[in-house]
Amino acid sequence: MSGWQKARASAAVLGVFLAAAVPFALHREYWPFLYYQMYSTRQSLDRDLVQVQLYGVPRAPGAPEFLIVDGRETAPFDAPRLRMSLQRMVARYRNRPARLRRGLADLADRYEARRLAGLHDGPALAGLKVYRVTWELDPWARNVDAPARMDLLAEIHRAPAGRSSR
Repeated sequence: MSGWQKARASAAVLGVFLAAAVPFALHREYWPFLYYQMYSTRQSLDRDLVQVQLYGVPRAPGAPEFLIVDGRETAPFDAPRLRMSLQRMVARYRNRPARLRRGLADLADRYEARRLAGLHDGPALAGLKVYRVTWELDPWARNVDAPARMDLLAEIHRAPAGRSSR
């Protein structure tokens, strides 16, 4: 390797090192050389965790509502994308309930089509509900199945023949 090639390689290595060191020293995020601020500080436990979640209402009489998080039930949405989409849908259509119900009806239709095709083993739906679920943070997650509050944001009911009421 010639002296010129060694100098270029050394400059490249030094450049990558500086590109990573400067954001770290300044506590700033410049992708792809990140400080990873999300993981660099201790989070306070005096706050609540709030999420928008989708619950299915089974067609079977007396059966309890169930949380829908399995990507097989909501494809093409996996759990994080479903939660993000529901949050956006609720925020965008808060004052237009008919649009929100149409979006939920589409989710219910997708769920049922995938169930009938044998792509998941969830129960037949009588409806869907969207809740804003609030947990008081517990460092040991002892209350994971017992949120402090569940506020109903939207719901739809499906007609017995499998068509959604809109």
